[in-house]
Amino acid sequence: MLRFHSSVRAPAAFVLLVCLLLTACAPPASNAPPATASAAPPAATDAAGASASTTSGGVSSAVRVAGLVDAPATLTLTELRAFSRTEVTTEAQTGSGPLGRHDYAGALLYDVVQKSGPKFDASRKNDALRKSVVVTGSDGYSAAFAWGEIDPRFAGKRIVVAYEQDGKPLAERDGPVRVIVPGDVFAGRYVSNVVNVEVRDVGTVAAPGERKPSSTFALAGLVASPSEVTADSLATMPQSEVRVDTRDAQGNVTGSATYRGGRKNDILRVGVLGIATDGYASLVTGGEVDAKYGNIPALIALAKDGAPLSPADGFARIVVPGDVAAGRFVSNLVRMEVVRLD
Repeated sequence: MLRFHSSVRAPAAFVLLVCLLLTACAPPASNAPPATASAAPPAATDAAGASASTTSGGVSSAVRVAGLVDAPATLTLTELRAFSRTEVTTEAQTGSGPLGRHDYAGALLYDVVQKSGPKFDASRKNDALRKSVVVTGSDGYSAAFAWGEIDPRFAGKRIVVAYEQDGKPLAERDGPVRVIVPGDVFAGRYVSNVVNVEVRDVGTVAAPGERKPSSTFALAGLVASPSEVTADSLATMPQSEVRVDTRDAQGNVTGSATYRGGRKNDILRVGVLGIATDGYASLVTGGEVDAKYGNIPALIALAKDGAPLSPADGFARIVVPGDVAAGRFVSNLVRMEVVRLD
């Protein structure tokens, strides 16, 4: 198996899709999800720093797994404890300051959903990459995760449905279970008193077709100003570079490439669906790429190793560093659609 690792080589631009999306993505105030930690979830800020979102809906008694799954389930704390135990350490912060270092234990979100059998369309290549997992707490607060973020074949992030903090059961305001996202700078995607985990499709995309080079792509969906994006317009935006190393199953580097382009940055509970000329599509969520959360340096790449992309990849290609199988690298980009995931 080939593995893809990355390092940011020129972190001069924390924005590119920000330039694209901040001018375009302006949903009505009544629907707008929080854009920063200070304006973010219903409240992330107790003095002890234990909670990133307070709950007004009470203590959850079970977690429902539903949506696009073969076997919907309602899992009790005892049943969640029966999953393989995963331990993670976090040092996230909120708008009021750092939460401090904490050790959490629980079941992987991926394992919890896998047990219910997520439904994927076998006729579409990597259909799983068009799916999201939305986690909701008893107070209605939610966070969305792309399937590609939690699947070990791709980003494989160890997002945990936690039932212990520092060796003890969670405090009532957070538990009995709370989703924890290690590596996120801010705790906006930590969901307390989880009641629902739902697998969703981001919507209908074009049927698979012929792969051919693209010369522009459409920016559409939840944007105030739909537009056609060209290589020239992308080139005027702040740029970043990432180096993507190819490794074999033993972790040995077998090759590398440096991509240059604009960096994605969006808001929680919103995703960007990249669609190719042949209908191939994949989802990246705002929480993954926002500098305050996952901070993944995903690019709309215009160049590879200092040269324009090959005709096989088109004029622009989505590159998601850290994806093991590179399944969310979308070549011949023809459309980017901003979609709600909650």
